[in-house]
Amino acid sequence: MEKSLLEQIEICANIFCKVSVPLVLLILGLCLNNSYRERELRQKYVEIAVGILGSQPTPETLPLRTWAIRTINNHAEIMMSPQVRGILKEKPLPKPHATENSTDTDSKKEVEGTK
Repeated sequence: MEKSLLEQIEICANIFCKVSVPLVLLILGLCLNNSYRERELRQKYVEIAVGILGSQPTPETLPLRTWAIRTINNHAEIMMSPQVRGILKEKPLPKPHATENSTDTDSKKEVEGTK
């Protein structure tokens, strides 16, 4: 019983599909995982840079502050102006001001105090 050429092609195509689909999914998964890890690493670098810029500047930390500014600029959609970079080399990064939404713990204390 010989199989026709068409049947042989169909068998080969079927085997190819069963093997190639999982391989393609594996490759896509690896690429997405790699992209996620790179993004996570960039985020960690920016966190370190913000921590450096939040501390009081000294002459010894000037190279670190320069690195931190470059790191943030490399990952930012909007670059810091030369004026801002100069200020950050000389002064610590300002702390964010408390907003109405961020004072939830204070309002909870007030509510608890009235009970």
